[in-house]
Amino acid sequence: IGYHIIKIVEKMPFKLLELDDKIPPQNQFTVKEEIKAQLLQQKQGQYYQRALLDLLDDLKKKAEIKIFEKNLNW
Repeated sequence: IGYHIIKIVEKMPFKLLELDDKIPPQNQFTVKEEIKAQLLQQKQGQYYQRALLDLLDDLKKKAEIKIFEKNLNW
C-alpha cells in the first residue's frame, strides 16, 4: 500500500546479446559464462538430490523400522 516513486537515470536501448557480450549493468560476465554457471549450478543440484536420495535409501535398508498402525490418524 502506498506509492513508489521511480526515477529513470539511464535508458539503454534494447539489444539482443551475443554469447561473448558482457551482461549489463554489472559488465563482469559474458552471456556464455552466465549460462555455463547456471547449468553447472543446476547439475550440482541434481547430483546433490541424487546423493541425498541414495543416502536415504541406504539408511532405510539398514534401519529397523516399526510402524504402529494404531497411532496413525488415517
